[in-house]
Amino acid sequence: MTLKSQPCLAGNGTLYYTGSLEGVGYDRGIYRSCLVDGEYQAPELLGRGINSEYIDYCPWVAPDESYLLFASSRPSTEEKLHLHCSFRLPDGSWSEPRNIHQALGFEGEARFPSLSPDGRWLFYVSGDSVYWASIDVVLELHPDRK
Repeated sequence: MTLKSQPCLAGNGTLYYTGSLEGVGYDRGIYRSCLVDGEYQAPELLGRGINSEYIDYCPWVAPDESYLLFASSRPSTEEKLHLHCSFRLPDGSWSEPRNIHQALGFEGEARFPSLSPDGRWLFYVSGDSVYWASIDVVLELHPDRK
């Protein structure tokens, strides 16, 4: 059976989710399926920049697909999960994911990122607790910001 979990919809209906990917951390990878004329297209695995040999899962995509948040254990052998952010580049590819924990001022493990409906607050889970921070600290990491 193929694993499919942690779905997230972009504003245009594109579905991002965790799916099976053999040979990497926990055999999980991040996929997307575009909605075209009311039908979902064949899933596509996001590139090597997003998916790695580490654990990469729990995607959350901005409504306009300008950035993607996800949990990853990269580059650690401890399997500690930290939140990462990748920005959509003009050519449609994704920037190199950045660990956003320092920007958040957070040291613990974290997963399941999501945003408030107004787009101002990033929520995430660590242990049995939910935390939040302004999304502005993450957006400041965009590669085009000076």
